[in-house]
Amino acid sequence: MRRGLRLALFSLIGLLALAGETLGADALLVSQPFYSGMQFYVYRPAGVPQDWYATFDGYLVYRDSGGVWRYGSKDGAACIATEYIVGSVVPSLLGLTPAERMPVASLPVPETSAPELLPYPASYSSQAWLRNPAFLAIEKWEKSVDRIGVLSKPAAPVAWRGDHPKVIYVWTGSRWHQITTEGEWARPLSVLKGQLYDLTLRINKSGGDWRAEDTTALVRCAAKWGYAWMGQITLLRPSWPAY
Repeated sequence: MRRGLRLALFSLIGLLALAGETLGADALLVSQPFYSGMQFYVYRPAGVPQDWYATFDGYLVYRDSGGVWRYGSKDGAACIATEYIVGSVVPSLLGLTPAERMPVASLPVPETSAPELLPYPASYSSQAWLRNPAFLAIEKWEKSVDRIGVLSKPAAPVAWRGDHPKVIYVWTGSRWHQITTEGEWARPLSVLKGQLYDLTLRINKSGGDWRAEDTTALVRCAAKWGYAWMGQITLLRPSWPAY
């Protein structure tokens, strides 16, 4: 379970600043310049134009003229570029359709990558939450958490389990606030949108001050804990489909 979630992380969080390092015949380990230090694997699915790739959870991606990797969609045989930056959104919430997925077992995981992900990065040691037992308790919550991301506004980590979670956890700056959902078909975005005002008050009252460098550190933690990285989650985006 944890290994599978860790593999899913690589398919969501980063891509290519340079040409990428070839790992096996089908896989590329690439970096996302928009998020310094983030990497994941892509491959070339059959039937796509040159310079198009797919993440290992099946979503089409391309590199724009500035070197930033973005999601794409498919219209028949044509690949359509979007402005959505890989690592900043959850593609399934955007109505994007995955291409044919490569089996997870095909993903190469080089031995050299494991030690890099396990420790907390020394450069992030100033983050108080990395030394806060109340925050780090989430590492042991596998029964109620299998994915984690960051709300864009208010800026705060958020975590839950599955597509229809019973509980959603939001870090207010001092503790994990629990939101109990109603009904077995509760959708995380709908629940969070309904709690937006209350969450903003709680985070402001606790003095929450989540920054971009905190998000970069949390990505590493997600890999260490085995939780899928959900990227930046924007609750107020009129262009998103109803969810």
